[in-house]
Amino acid sequence: MMSRSLGHRAPLLWVVLPIIAGLVIGRWGPPVPLSGLLAVATAAIGMAWWAVSKHARVTAVAVVLAGVAVGSATYALHRARLPTWAALPPREAQVDLRITRVFAQPDPKRASGLAAIVRTEPHLQSLHGQTVYFSLDIKTGDVTPIRSTVLTAIGVLTAVPDDAPRDSFDGFLASAGQISG
Repeated sequence: MMSRSLGHRAPLLWVVLPIIAGLVIGRWGPPVPLSGLLAVATAAIGMAWWAVSKHARVTAVAVVLAGVAVGSATYALHRARLPTWAALPPREAQVDLRITRVFAQPDPKRASGLAAIVRTEPHLQSLHGQTVYFSLDIKTGDVTPIRSTVLTAIGVLTAVPDDAPRDSFDGFLASAGQISG
């Protein structure tokens, strides 16, 4: 009878579970530069390649480390946040918004929620497709916008800092990768 080592019954889990752990760490952990994550993943893959026939446990640790680094890098790459906007001051912009979520408001003359930018001025094309938080006044006689409504808005865009407290509204927006508008 042969003994199985290092869990060869489910080899795909050795790749999938570390990637999932990396996604979770990327979402909730401290921000790590993408270049650092890719360097760690490359080094770990090289170590696994070197140790594949010599040291089974080193190979397993290297594969897990590479998976975690790749998962975190994937989250950083696909996060809906423009890193260049963090360094810019608040600016006025005219955009067309497609509302994706409307928050309940006690004041019927106000509306707020989340929306995707569907059209911008030519110099703001990098914002196309970004999700923003909006807050607007509703004029007498106008109806409260609902999900999928497209409206033109002129307002101030402000990037929410990455290090906002997680239990605050700015923290909610920062973890979702939003730009406040």
